Amino acid sequence: MAKTILTNQTKQLGTELINMFLRFIFVGALFVVNFLALSISLQCNRDKGAFQKIFVGLYAFLFGFIYLFVNYYSYRVMTLGEPCQIDTNEIFPL
Repeated sequence: MAKTILTNQTKQLGTELINMFLRFIFVGALFVVNFLALSISLQCNRDKGAFQKIFVGLYAFLFGFIYLFVNYYSYRVMTLGEPCQIDTNEIFPL
C-alpha cells in the first residue's frame, strides 16, 4: 500500500499560497496601472498650476483604469484628437 504524498492539509496550504500569490500579483498590477495613470496625468497637465496638477494627479492615481480609459483615451485622444507628448526622461514632471 503506497502512502499518499499530498494530504488534505498540504493541499489546503498549497491552495492558500497560490491564492495569496495571485492577490499580490493583482495588487502589484493595480499599482503599476495607477502609477501609469499618474504619470500620464502629470505629462498632460505639465503647463497647468500646482493645484490642478495635485487634483488631477490624485484622481488619476486613485482611479487609474477610469482615468486612463474615460478621461485620457475616450475624451482626450478620441474626442479632442490631442494625445499627450510623453517625456521618457522625466516620467513624473512636477
